[in-house]
Amino acid sequence: MNHKSIVIALAYILANSNAYAACLGLGPPTPKTTNICERLVDRLVIPQTKVFCELPWYARIFMPQCNLPGACHVDPICKSFEVTREVAEVVLNAGDLYCDFRQITPERMIEGIRDQTFTDSVKLTTGGTSSILFDVANRHIDSMSCNGSPLNEKLKEWVACVASKSTVPQDTYFYPIDVNRAVIISKTNPTADLYLRRGFDAITLDDLVIIEDDKFQILRNWSKGIGEALNDAEQSALKTMIHELVHVRQYRNIGKESFINLYLAEAIASSYANIRASCKTS
Repeated sequence: MNHKSIVIALAYILANSNAYAACLGLGPPTPKTTNICERLVDRLVIPQTKVFCELPWYARIFMPQCNLPGACHVDPICKSFEVTREVAEVVLNAGDLYCDFRQITPERMIEGIRDQTFTDSVKLTTGGTSSILFDVANRHIDSMSCNGSPLNEKLKEWVACVASKSTVPQDTYFYPIDVNRAVIISKTNPTADLYLRRGFDAITLDDLVIIEDDKFQILRNWSKGIGEALNDAEQSALKTMIHELVHVRQYRNIGKESFINLYLAEAIASSYANIRASCKTS
């Protein structure tokens, strides 16, 4: 294979890979040293024993008496035991705080903000592009965006159709530029899982939308054309996407540094009307 063929092959691979977003090459975030306060939480591992009245078939071969009805209740040897562990988080003393100047990993910092164990996030979010949170999140966003997927054309048509029927003012909704900028990624991505709290469908970071995996799969593989009926799962995924596109527009208007410092500390919530398959081709 000559050099020209190699170049063409590499170009084809890159064009058809998942690296759709422009990667800035910022590299992974590093641990940060800062004075921080956290709620004192102790993780307790509690062993528990569960008793079952059913032995596996291979055990009953050698204990035929356990095959008799009611034998489990009168003969302890006929019982099966299983030891399990449960983990509980207990605040040691209500209102107690642990404050000191220490090094904290990027993952631990995002977890603390997400789970609201930090009692003072101002230290992390002050300073614009120089803030600790901005440095960590900006590098995470860059890394995740490289593995994200843009919206395909059929999904863009549905988004445009629904947006055209909305009564929400355009300047509080989103524009085609936001639809074209948006990149989606599944929560199953190890870094993405840090940012999306349990119980939430999605969160937007600049033009990157992190989505629960079931909805991500529907959106990435969207094949329904305008006029085709949408099932409940597709309606729900589309509704989530439209909601997050508003945040993509907000990021663009406010600026990445300001919105990172505000949005990660307190997720913005709003609701949209039910989306039924009412969009028809003209």
